Amino acid sequence: MSTPVGRDNAAVDLPTMLRRIGPGALVSIVLPLLAYAVLRPRVGSDATALAIAGAIPACWTVGVLAWRRRLDPIGVFGVAGFAVSLLLLWWSGGSALAEKLGEPLLTGLLGLVCLGSLVVGQPLHLVALRVLGRRNPQLAAAARDPRRRSVSAGFTAIIGGILLAHAVALAALAIALPTTSYLALSRPVGLSVLAVGIAGLLWYRQRVRN
Repeated sequence: MSTPVGRDNAAVDLPTMLRRIGPGALVSIVLPLLAYAVLRPRVGSDATALAIAGAIPACWTVGVLAWRRRLDPIGVFGVAGFAVSLLLLWWSGGSALAEKLGEPLLTGLLGLVCLGSLVVGQPLHLVALRVLGRRNPQLAAAARDPRRRSVSAGFTAIIGGILLAHAVALAALAIALPTTSYLALSRPVGLSVLAVGIAGLLWYRQRVRN
């Protein structure tokens, strides 16, 4: 009897899940691709069309934050990556490749910061716990736990590895593919890498709890 119930629940949950992720997927993947396809023949350069297409998910994230007061961490990465892309576009004098490398440059640098914090003996996860612990006694107590350093080092290593893998994957796509293909594949590939990394973080958290 339990198996059919589980299947029914999954069937009920699937539409709910699709309603939650559908708008974000539409704005992050479909609309930029359509905007680029429409704009490219009408603007002066590949970089200009790419910049306008990239502004769509960035504006969506800012709008959701302003309207619902809800912060989407992945969306924030997208906005920051878009800002870096614009800086690279300006710095390179209009190179579409430089613009496409904005997001992987950001995540790659963050990954290196995480791994660098391990080299100097100050895992970034532990540093964050200490900062947040100034207003949260529970986190402050966790940061003072002598065993916390090794656990935080594991979290920091996983996060750093996730970010570097994300950067390498997107940079490879940016270099190897034309812009249309890059727009179609970069978000699904990037989110897949992050999903694998999140699964790794959850596994590690469960392991250290046991």
